[in-house]
Amino acid sequence: MAKELLTDKQLRAARARAKEFLLVDGASLYARVRKTRDGGTSITWQFYFKWGGKTERLSIGPYPEVSLASARRRADEARQQLAADPPEHPVLAKREREASAHATALAKSRERTVRGLFDDWETVYLAHHRKDRGAHAREFMEHDVFPFVGELRATAITRADIADTVDRIVARGARRKANAVLATLKQMFAHGVVRGIVPTDPCYGFTRRHAGGEERSRERVLSLEELADLARALPQSGLGEPLQAAVRLLLATGARVGELNQARWEHVNLQASTWHIPKEHAKNGREHLVHLSAFAREQLATLAGFRVSAYLLPSRKTDAPIDDKALSKALRDRQRKKALKGRSTAHVGTLRLAGGDWSPHDLRRTFATRLADLGTLPHVIERALNHTMQGVMAVYNRNDYLPERRRALEAWGAELERIFAKARGNVVDLIPTLARRRAAKQ
Repeated sequence: MAKELLTDKQLRAARARAKEFLLVDGASLYARVRKTRDGGTSITWQFYFKWGGKTERLSIGPYPEVSLASARRRADEARQQLAADPPEHPVLAKREREASAHATALAKSRERTVRGLFDDWETVYLAHHRKDRGAHAREFMEHDVFPFVGELRATAITRADIADTVDRIVARGARRKANAVLATLKQMFAHGVVRGIVPTDPCYGFTRRHAGGEERSRERVLSLEELADLARALPQSGLGEPLQAAVRLLLATGARVGELNQARWEHVNLQASTWHIPKEHAKNGREHLVHLSAFAREQLATLAGFRVSAYLLPSRKTDAPIDDKALSKALRDRQRKKALKGRSTAHVGTLRLAGGDWSPHDLRRTFATRLADLGTLPHVIERALNHTMQGVMAVYNRNDYLPERRRALEAWGAELERIFAKARGNVVDLIPTLARRRAAKQ
């Protein structure tokens, strides 16, 4: 190597001139000095070499960010590349290194944790395609997934991690929850595969059989006797009058509890005896018109007596609706055989019925079954439930059967009025219409 000529003192003292110039360090290494736009001095290391009979230049970096010693080491590396067999072009080799480093950095920046993968799924899909904007799925993840694998790289999640996650839930006896969490994970990782966030889906091949097992659909329908028992039990259950009215309203309309929870007074037209359920409140995304029988309007009158906000069932924060789980929890607590620890025993078991546990959704199933008992045709019941028609019916039958639904709900409302009036002691020896119909079939 030729004698080194430059020193740090010389470099610090260098000042730009009208035209750029080179300070020679020897062995083809130079410091290029030029004026900056603001009149200052810029020094950049340059290594010159011959390639294919032409002089080419390798830019090593600015001084003092790249020190004199570092510039000399990089120049030595370039000479070794040129002397290799076969020789390697220093500039092209530098570009390849930079491209590789950039690709690695980009891949690392795009790599998500499990929590990050969920955030992407929530932002891109859930927020636009789920009524709750992903709140239910996030609740599952925050409780059963994030505490264990949330900060792990999504690409590092294995099938064993998925199995461990659902096994923990099954171990505490929450089999239905295990199925729901598995379904959430499968959807999230499928999203990650499509978006290129993960190369493969670690949930592939998992089914309910590997989690909580196959779930049997509920068949719980309240009998006429149980409806009479419920009518007598509600006033002694400790439920507030608005929640008692909500139970009766669900029975009268066949609505889903979530639809009632979101209902606003502006959706109710007492003059037309209708309740409009907007599509954003309906499970299937289809708006629905519910006829309000005299019995249903009576329940709305009860709710109106407690009106404090725009919602039929407001939360304690009156600018928001009641929590989706509030009614279900209140009914479940009153069906327990013993009170939860630290809870009052005053109303334990008050809403237990002979046929076993029941839920708000069982009231919807009861509504449909009793409409059939009253002679309502199946397609009218389906429309009353806001179910989507299947097969050929879905293609060709666009009739909403509003007059038929009105008659069916009026008949059912009258039946409920008889049942609840008898429970109040206002009717003596009244044989309900349904009971007569059932006796006639036997």
